[in-house]
Amino acid sequence: MSATHADLVACVERELKLRIRVYPRWVLARRISQEKADAEIRMMGEVLKFLKEHAPAPMPPPQRDLFGGGE
Repeated sequence: MSATHADLVACVERELKLRIRVYPRWVLARRISQEKADAEIRMMGEVLKFLKEHAPAPMPPPQRDLFGGGE
């Protein structure tokens, strides 16, 4: 099964929320620097922005058969 555009956006939103929640503790524990945490959060935000700006146009509903020959 292939991921939809909405699936990708939701995944990146979850990851961004996770980083915002977890990275401050990692900085305090010296697992990563504040600069690295800020950069990683900023980059994930940019990925989310890109996905939202380049969303595929919604597919129009299929046309009905104008001559009644089935659907």
